[in-house]
Amino acid sequence: MMTSLKDTINRAVKPGNGRYRWLIWVGLLGILLVGLSEWIPSSEESLPNSPAAVSASELEQALEERVTDLLRQMQGVGECRVMVTLEQGVQQVYATDTAGDSTQTLTVTTDHGPVGLPIAQVQPVVKGVAVVCAGGGNPAVNEQVSDLITTVFHISTHRVCVTQMN
Repeated sequence: MMTSLKDTINRAVKPGNGRYRWLIWVGLLGILLVGLSEWIPSSEESLPNSPAAVSASELEQALEERVTDLLRQMQGVGECRVMVTLEQGVQQVYATDTAGDSTQTLTVTTDHGPVGLPIAQVQPVVKGVAVVCAGGGNPAVNEQVSDLITTVFHISTHRVCVTQMN
C-alpha cells in the first residue's frame, strides 16, 4: 500500500521538484498523527481526583491524624485519640446569571454533558473536636491541648472537649 501511495504522489508532483514532494509528505504525516491521536487517552482522563472530590469523612480522618501526631509531640499528653467533626464537606460555588427576578447557573458543555461553571471552593468549617488522652486529667495539659486545638482550627473553646483516657 505504501508503494502505491508513493507512486501516486510521485505522479502528482513533477519529478525533480523536491519542495512539493516534501510538503506532501509532511501533510500525510500530519494526517497520520491526527488519526493516531484518537487512540491516545486525553489528559483529562488521567488527572487525579480534584480536591472537591474529597468527602467530608476523608477530610475528617486526615485532620484527626494530623492533630493526633501533633498532640503526641506535646509533653504530658501521652497516648491520645482525636475526633474532628465538620459542619459540611468542601462545597463548590457556581457562576450564576441573574436577569431580573430569575437566577440561572452558568454551565459549560463537556464530553459528559453540561456541568456547572465553578468560580470558588468553600472549605469546610470545623464543628467540634474531642480529644481523649492519657494526660487529660492534668488541668495544665488539658488547657494546653485545648489552646492548641482552638488555635489550629480557629474555633472557640466551647467546641473543644479534652478528657482523660481510661
